[in-house]
Amino acid sequence: MNYTYKIATLNINAISSPMKIQMVTNFLLRQGIDITVLQEVANNDLFKIYGYSAHINIGTEKRGTAILMKEGISVNNIKTLPSGRGIAGLFEDTWLINVYTPSVAEKRHEWENFFTTELAYLLPTGPTEILLAGDFNCVLSPADCTGAPNLSKALSATKQDLPYMMRGNRHQSNFSTPSTRTVVPQQSTGYISQTNYRHENKGLRLS
Repeated sequence: MNYTYKIATLNINAISSPMKIQMVTNFLLRQGIDITVLQEVANNDLFKIYGYSAHINIGTEKRGTAILMKEGISVNNIKTLPSGRGIAGLFEDTWLINVYTPSVAEKRHEWENFFTTELAYLLPTGPTEILLAGDFNCVLSPADCTGAPNLSKALSATKQDLPYMMRGNRHQSNFSTPSTRTVVPQQSTGYISQTNYRHENKGLRLS
């Protein structure tokens, strides 16, 4: 029997107070979330969230990423970026990637380098489905955000190139590609995109 998992992405804005951690716990339990990918993680208190275990990557930049899993669910073969801006692992037959990219306005060079260099390290070593999620600090279309958008050609190119990057050749195109799903929350809205499929998705950030 197939089981439908509920997966959420949440920027927690470096929360550390027990009250706000309890707010996150209540949200996850109330919504029945199975797996949550978190950005702007600043401490290890996520291990204290009732009913969940965590893989946490804070790294050198002090605001990192994490994957929270409901008890009984496992994510294996974990990869992390030294900066803390990315973590990835295998969930059943899907490779899950969680990223927190640098700010486009403040760190454009680092932001572009993330897509062209660092992201490749988080990719799986073989063909599999990919779910790429997180806080990208940019969007592909004005329809994917509220307010003034940070449009990204680099993100668009990355989305198209993911299957080729997995094969080690960004320019090869004459082979069948694995299914790729991309979740990009930004400015309280986002999208899930797949071939011939589009569905609105809410991205959250705590304050």
